[in-house]
Amino acid sequence: MRRVPTVVVSDVDRAERHRALMTLLGGRPPGAKCTVFAADAATLDQLQAEPQIDVRLAPAACPCCVGQVAFRFALTRLLRESAPQYLIIELPGGPHAPRIEAMLRDHFFSAVLDLVTERRAT
Repeated sequence: MRRVPTVVVSDVDRAERHRALMTLLGGRPPGAKCTVFAADAATLDQLQAEPQIDVRLAPAACPCCVGQVAFRFALTRLLRESAPQYLIIELPGGPHAPRIEAMLRDHFFSAVLDLVTERRAT
């Protein structure tokens, strides 16, 4: 299985995350299928009409704490169903972001995700 180039965008400020997300999406190769795993329903609403972008909403609970199982399940399902050429994971910032990024580098996800960038929106 080909590893999916993945960028994590995290910041506490929603507007900064959105700006960083739009910059990344604007720089993707023409016609490339990109999936956004969004932490915010507003992102889902803003990107739903974009062609070649599949937007999925991440579970609401904290992905590194009580919501870790739901996050892993949802991300695994997304990878199977969407088969993206590129993946952008939008996360709220704060103290949990480094633990989530470490989870994305664990033995399971490192086999399928090529975490090319951890981009703080600020």
